[in-house]
Amino acid sequence: MNSKEELIAMIKPDMKLTESFFKAIYGYELTYPGFAEMAMIKFTAMGSKNARAYYKQFSEKYENEARQTFRNVGVWYVEQLEKERQEKKRKEVITWKKDPKKMSNKELLNSLEKLVKEDS
Repeated sequence: MNSKEELIAMIKPDMKLTESFFKAIYGYELTYPGFAEMAMIKFTAMGSKNARAYYKQFSEKYENEARQTFRNVGVWYVEQLEKERQEKKRKEVITWKKDPKKMSNKELLNSLEKLVKEDS
């Protein structure tokens, strides 16, 4: 990986503005706030009129994809929590169906507390 100074030094008037280069600029921006603006200033000083627009387009696309990924992870996590809750509920029902004579004192007490909570 290049240092931020090396990356800025790589900016030349004849270079191609690739997605991977903008990805590197974006990554440095996350670590060193203001880095992208430094790069855009150098592009502008060299006469590149499109670099800022390309960078903005790349960063917006990347952030939108990241937001969608986080949303998908959130949906998956909620589904997992719901499955865990359902499984816990299922196990509680099985416990309730146990023969009270075979339940431990703690299980009986827990069952009694649950019954009292449900009645109130």
